[in-house]
Amino acid sequence: MITKKFFRKNNSLIIDYSYPYLDEKQVPLSKNFNLFIEEQYLKTDAPISEIILKEDISCDLLYKDAKRRKRNADYKVYTENDNFLSLLIYKTNHYDSEKHNSYMFKSLNYDLQQGRFLTYKDFFTSESDTFLLFKLNQELQARIQGQDSFQPCWKFTKDTFDATKNNFVVTSEYIRFYFDDCVVCPSYTGNHYLEIPIEELQSILDMNLFGEKNNSIPIQKING
Repeated sequence: MITKKFFRKNNSLIIDYSYPYLDEKQVPLSKNFNLFIEEQYLKTDAPISEIILKEDISCDLLYKDAKRRKRNADYKVYTENDNFLSLLIYKTNHYDSEKHNSYMFKSLNYDLQQGRFLTYKDFFTSESDTFLLFKLNQELQARIQGQDSFQPCWKFTKDTFDATKNNFVVTSEYIRFYFDDCVVCPSYTGNHYLEIPIEELQSILDMNLFGEKNNSIPIQKING
């Protein structure tokens, strides 16, 4: 794995990105992965222009007038074995209020044997949605139970699940689903992921992808 860098300063806004890149000498079928990274993050000014032009991208109504000062991007590798690569790209928006940051997440699951990206339907059976939605809400309620900041909106709906179910990473022990700020509630809740042990999901998983016990390799600590 190679880390690519992108840095730009535009007036008061700093953009500082680090992105993953596969070594094509060591990973023969890495072309599709690297092309995606180049097109999405490294070889176009369009996303950068959108960041610069859109001054108030905080979804939290409490900070609707906050000005963004810096955006960081970094990544973390969760699984790297002979079958597939599972990693997360995460972005942090820093605003003029020191107490307010917002987060965005993009998971990438890549089949190293076939040189293609894997999605929800590659890992889960066609009848899995109802059961998994139940498990996610069960985990969410267990996590927030008793918190002083509890809000009734802390629940995954079917629409929310359908829109975010491809945003997950895989380790040898669990599957972790990520969601951006305000996806579950219209304000920051401090919860950005829910994880469910693989052993609880075996009935709805395509276990052929996992092969032998995966080697989960956390490269760096993620914010939040």
